[in-house]
Amino acid sequence: MNLQHHPLSSRLRLISLTMALAALATSAFAGADTAQSGPAWMNAIPNWAPSWLPRLSGRGHVVLVHFPIALLVVAAACEFWNALRRRTDPSRSGLTCLVLGALAAGVSAATGWINADLEGARTSMAETLSLHRWVGVAAAGASLLTALVIAPLLRPGGRGPIGAYRACVVISAALVGVAGHFGGSLVHGENYFWSVIFPQSEAPAASEATKPAPWPAGMATKPGTIDFEKTIRPIFETRCVECHGPFKKKGGLRLDLRAGAFRDPSTYVIVPGKPDESDLLHRVTLPPSDPDFMPDGEKPLNPDEIAALRTWIAEGAYWPESLTKVEDLDAKQRDTELRAATRHSFEEAVVIDRSTGKPVPHPGGQAMAAADAIRAKRGVVVDLGADDARLSVDLSVIAPPIGDADLTLFDNLRPTISWLNLSRTAITDTGLNSLKGLPELERLRLEWTSVGDSGLDFAPTCAKLSSLNLVGTKVTDAGLAKLAPCKSLRKLYVWKTGVTPDGIAKFRAARPEVEVVEGVQ
Repeated sequence: MNLQHHPLSSRLRLISLTMALAALATSAFAGADTAQSGPAWMNAIPNWAPSWLPRLSGRGHVVLVHFPIALLVVAAACEFWNALRRRTDPSRSGLTCLVLGALAAGVSAATGWINADLEGARTSMAETLSLHRWVGVAAAGASLLTALVIAPLLRPGGRGPIGAYRACVVISAALVGVAGHFGGSLVHGENYFWSVIFPQSEAPAASEATKPAPWPAGMATKPGTIDFEKTIRPIFETRCVECHGPFKKKGGLRLDLRAGAFRDPSTYVIVPGKPDESDLLHRVTLPPSDPDFMPDGEKPLNPDEIAALRTWIAEGAYWPESLTKVEDLDAKQRDTELRAATRHSFEEAVVIDRSTGKPVPHPGGQAMAAADAIRAKRGVVVDLGADDARLSVDLSVIAPPIGDADLTLFDNLRPTISWLNLSRTAITDTGLNSLKGLPELERLRLEWTSVGDSGLDFAPTCAKLSSLNLVGTKVTDAGLAKLAPCKSLRKLYVWKTGVTPDGIAKFRAARPEVEVVEGVQ
């Protein structure tokens, strides 16, 4: 298609087409939607059209959206290069990319709007969704205007609005890039793109740094019949934290920390003592076809999990503060308190082995240096209690994620590590086998890592390992068989792994005392 030689009638047709598209967009996008009638544009669908057609068209947005981004960016790059070379003619390659990108942008914006109208309630990031929609419409409008109205006015030899044309191409590319950024935030969480360069701090503002973790009205201050650690936290970790955790906080909600779940009273999804008023329970009990259903894109919680959540909330939603209070301190204060919390045990010559009651050597100053090195990378090291010298080490919060070489950080802490969190790190099977022989290791979290079967050779060498989380790893039935000799194991998470029902059945036959958490089948 050569837009440089269109006769006047062709230009008029193109301008008419542009105006028609604008009118169609206005009639589709304007017109309020109501709970009864749905979006205004639904009225234009003929009765003979299949009922699934609008939703299918909307979901086509995820396929189409990448074309305008690539094409318009290439068009802008071609024109930028021509401008540097002081060329007065538009780039033919850039012009082709612009036309194709503009058409793709128009279709992408339309399907995206349809998708947002029909399924937008699946995200709680309403403001980000609105920005994505309108910036996308602006990008489509700018590119269509440039391709169908300005480009036909260009003439060889520099005649025509070449400056305006190039400016509009750059603006179109910039707008489609911004729209893509907001789209990525909807899928991957807020600030997804820039978080690699500017990691978000989990600490509150300085004025709130000294405030304790919030304790909502009506929240229980002691455990009820439902054990939070054994029952509720596993549900959150396996079904909720992927979208509402440290790396992705859809709607600003975190369910891995009490302070994250109860940071703002106006957005509580858990109302202690009132399960029927808790949006969390409401969403997990909806049918999967409902746009408000949670977990988004997953199978529903099983009846036992829903019953446990209901009872837990009815009993006051007891959530131990000790697991979250370090998140409510600013960076400097957090490090100060963590040092104070662990220094007493590091400075002792011996500690008492809780399983035998006998004194054992303590690594002392070298351990203190190791803890400081981990904190310098923004990891967390804390004692399990005032009378317990064993440690909880969390390396999952370090950005960028640590790899095998970084596991040497806790070499001098090996004798006292009891809880270890390596979830979402970049460790491999080779690195994992460096954990062999940890004498006090009881709980290990490996979810969402690339760990596979060969990495589990370490497990039988850890005599006290009782809880192992393998959610989202590459472990298969062969790896599960390697855990059978681990006599101390009592709880195993295998949701979203390569483990099959047959493999689980064989493992349970060999180790009936181990609780295997499969997720929802």
